[in-house]
Order: sequence, then structure tokens, then C-alpha cells
Amino acid sequence: MGNHKLRSLDKNFVRDMPRGSLSTGSVADNLFILYHRMRWQSRHKDFFLPAAPPGRSMERPGTGLGTVSEENLKGLFRRGYEVIDKNNSIGGLEENGIGNLDDLKKKVHKALKHSRTKLAKQQADAEETRKAQLYTHVADTILADPSVYPKGTTECVINDVHTGQDQEVKLNPKFDGVGNAQLLYKKARKARRGTEIVSRKVDDTVGEIRSLEKVKVLIEKIQGGELEPAQRDISLLRSEAERLEAGQSGGRPEKAGAAKPSVPYRHFVADGVDIFIGKNDEQNDELSVRFAKPWDVWMHVVAHPGSHVVVRREKNKPWPKQEVLSKAASLAVWFSRARHTGSSEVHMTEGRFVRKRRKAPPGEVIAERCKSIRVAPKSPQELFPESREYSSG
Repeated sequence: MGNHKLRSLDKNFVRDMPRGSLSTGSVADNLFILYHRMRWQSRHKDFFLPAAPPGRSMERPGTGLGTVSEENLKGLFRRGYEVIDKNNSIGGLEENGIGNLDDLKKKVHKALKHSRTKLAKQQADAEETRKAQLYTHVADTILADPSVYPKGTTECVINDVHTGQDQEVKLNPKFDGVGNAQLLYKKARKARRGTEIVSRKVDDTVGEIRSLEKVKVLIEKIQGGELEPAQRDISLLRSEAERLEAGQSGGRPEKAGAAKPSVPYRHFVADGVDIFIGKNDEQNDELSVRFAKPWDVWMHVVAHPGSHVVVRREKNKPWPKQEVLSKAASLAVWFSRARHTGSSEVHMTEGRFVRKRRKAPPGEVIAERCKSIRVAPKSPQELFPESREYSSG
């Protein structure tokens, strides 16, 4: 019982409370009221009256305090604590993998805060991707007469050649008109590429927030005694507790037997290990620089253009088995120009050692601290004859 909550109570309100009335709040709120009522009665024992005859209620005139014995108050107080203990463990369901509700509520609150911050950033990115057409229009207008925009120009008003409307734009003073137009075209291409990805990320994060808010409301209802948890509620809380315990930031509860969320890359599973393969240069960039975690295993065939490969690996765990790495390397050769060779060398390193140099073309990265493995190309059908994952390629 927090002292700050006890001090915040209006003791006069508690003392003058009509007989039998309690707070409409949670069990904990009622406990606070009973606690102060017990303290007030212990200091004013002369106000206590003997028990009322059957069917009658005795009350001290002007006090608003009915005939509630000290033992009855202590009993209520004790039972209130039992209810709180029950609610905090969801009726003793700690053995169901849920644990203490207060701890789970704190984790949910933290995950909600993280998800809302993430959503704000993603929405800002989404707003930026919607400017692709604007960037193109401005660039076209500048190229119509680039001499009007010499180096050193920071901002100007242009008349859009497409819409005929005047618009104030900011330019990079380091470039002339042609340079600024090329810069704007580049921004437009980047915005168009990111539209689908950002939109999907926003949808996923909104789903996370809705799920976490649902769990938060459920916990509050259970703690407040408004709801007796059903089996589906217990299952939801258990899955959320397990997910947050594993360090994941909420998300929608996965239904039993549900497939894993789809990703835009080729996806295979070898001995329980996920393997992701890019389909084009843009996807290779996204896969290697953003999708791959620092401890994942990254692969690429040597001396031939081809897809980038990422093998998922748990943090602080050993590398996947050699058999898994060999399968992933064979796929890296298969999805490259080296497909028709007898065997090829494949470089592999951790994701943290893969970076992209500035202004590098799509699909080109720099990989450091690489190990090598030589394998023959093998098709997905050959490696995973019973799997349908290769159909996504």
C-alpha cells in the first residue's frame, strides 16, 4: 500500500461516508477507504454502538457512521487483500505462465510507449514517401530553365509546369539547377520504393498497438474485479507475457497453427532456421542493410552477380549447423549467374560487417571479415522437396 496514495485520500470524506458505502473504484481503492475508516474508529471508540437488533439499523445521529464493528472492518480489510492477491495472480494462475499482473501491466505499458514512438516515426516516413510526385514536379520545373537557379540558391518560388501553381521550395546551395533537379529525382525514386514497405510497417505497428491496448484494458478489468477471466483471456495474457518476456514489443497474438507473417523475400526453413533471399537489387539492399540483424549470417556468391542471403541466428548463440549453412550457400549460388557452374565459392559473414558505401548502386555492398565455403548450386525443389516455400520465388 503506497503511502502517497494514503496521503492523497480525503480523511473527512472517509469519516463522514454513509454507512455501507464504498468507492466505485478498484478493490485497492476500497482497501484504502477501509484502512482510514479503521484508523478513525480506533481513535473514536466511543462512537461505536452495540450490534443492532435483527431487521434494524442503529446509527449515531449526525455522524453518518453506522454500526460497523471493528472486527467486521478488519474482516473486510483482510478479504480485500485476498481479492487483490487473487487479482494480481489472476486467481492463482501463475502456474499458467502469466505471473504477476502488475509486472505484466508494466511490460505492456513499456511496449505501448515503444510502439507509439515507432508509429510516429513510421508515419513521418510515410508522409515523406507521399512527396514523390511533388519532387518530380519541382525537378521538371527546374529543368525547364535551370539557369534561373544558380549555385547558392537556398529557396525560391517556382511555377509548377504541370499544375500551373506557384510553390515555394528549398534548394541545396551546393548545386546548380541541374544538380538540384537530379537530387529531387533521386528523392522521388526513393519515396516511390519506400511507399509499400512503409505502409506495411505502419499497418503492423497499428496492429501491435491495438493488441497491447486490448491486453492493458483486460488487465485493468481483472484487477478491478469487473471481469472473471475466461480461458481465452488467460490464453491471450499468457501469449503476451511470453512474447514480452522474450523481448518482443507486443504484436498481435498468434493463433495456434497460424502461418508466419509473409515477407517480400524468398523464404525457406532448414532444420528450423529461417533463410531469406532477395529477389532483385532493391530487395538485396533492404535485406542486407535493414532487414538483417547484426548477428545474422549474410552470404553472397563470389565474383558473380546474385541474390543476397540472410540466415537468421539468435543473439549470442553459435552459428547455425554446417548443414544449414551449406544449404543456404547452395541457394546463394542457385539464385545467381553462377547457377550453371559445377561449384562456386560463397562468402559469409555476420550482418554487422555488411555496409553500403555512399552513392553505391542498388545491390552493391561491402562485406568484411568474410569466411568462404565452396558448394554446388542446388535448387529449392532439390533441397526442400516437401516444402512449398520455394513457390514464393
